[in-house]
Amino acid sequence: TDLGYQTELAQYQSQYPDRFRFIPVISRQSVDGTISGRITTAIENGTLEQVASAELSADSSAVMMCGNPQMLDDVETLLHDRGMQKHKKSAPGHYVVERYW
Repeated sequence: TDLGYQTELAQYQSQYPDRFRFIPVISRQSVDGTISGRITTAIENGTLEQVASAELSADSSAVMMCGNPQMLDDVETLLHDRGMQKHKKSAPGHYVVERYW
């Protein structure tokens, strides 16, 4: 599996260990050091929070997500259910989205 920006993300994690965590989730393969399966499942069943050793909440989390549109829509719904809002220039929020198409 080719994960983009691994070197840069590892540097951020080293620089900011209490503020930044990179937790790759791979849906189609089983890769050491990643969560295997859908991110929506990992959020719903608590796997993401367990691996992160942190609660996914509006009070303490900022999320950057990228990928296909359906997955992003599904994750946005789960984040909204937790009281999180999309970040906009006019209104700071809890997550940002990069759509591949």
